[in-house]
Amino acid sequence: MKLLVVEDDLKLGETVKHYLVAENYQVNLAVNSSEALELLKNNVYDQLILDWEIPGQSGLEICLQYRQSGGRAAILFLTGRTTLEDLSAAYESGADDYLRKPFHMQEFLLRVAALLRRSESVTKSVLKLGPFVMDSTQFRVSKNGKELKLSRMEFELLQLFMRNAGRLFSPEELLETVWKDSDDKTSNALRTCMKKLRLKIDDENQESMIQNVHGLGYRFRVD
Repeated sequence: MKLLVVEDDLKLGETVKHYLVAENYQVNLAVNSSEALELLKNNVYDQLILDWEIPGQSGLEICLQYRQSGGRAAILFLTGRTTLEDLSAAYESGADDYLRKPFHMQEFLLRVAALLRRSESVTKSVLKLGPFVMDSTQFRVSKNGKELKLSRMEFELLQLFMRNAGRLFSPEELLETVWKDSDDKTSNALRTCMKKLRLKIDDENQESMIQNVHGLGYRFRVD
């Protein structure tokens, strides 16, 4: 499980990270909103642990933006705010749980584990990579918040690339994986699907996100 901790109190953030790593979680720590947003852009997390008051945008704003962009991971707030209005604002922005500071570390770890169990089935079906958010159970994918209309083969091809970003696939591998049950398992079918998918996911006048490595195959890149 991969977690993002956003906490501007470095000592507390490092302590929280230490306890989480001891529980065998992978943990990234951000101390301000710009670091947090950059990490969210380039990683898929199973849970976000957010402080409310951090430099730049607030934890509340990060939570809201994350949910609006399609983020589905569980969100736990750690904050000194105690009013009912604050609690209501956190849940309305998309939070799943709310733990007031100061807190006991054992209670914190129990809440983290409970949220992960609750959200595991959801996060497994949702991929987030760069500008893309894909929900495999709903057969939906968006780029920068705008839904893309893909055929079944285009969707499965993009899903394979997103789950294996940076990996080089030979044409034969792609055909065996994506077209395994198709009667049209041909190089022409792959080239046609690749062309249509590129038209739908690439930006104009920019290098394609699907790189063609001459003589070897294809690789998906997200800057």
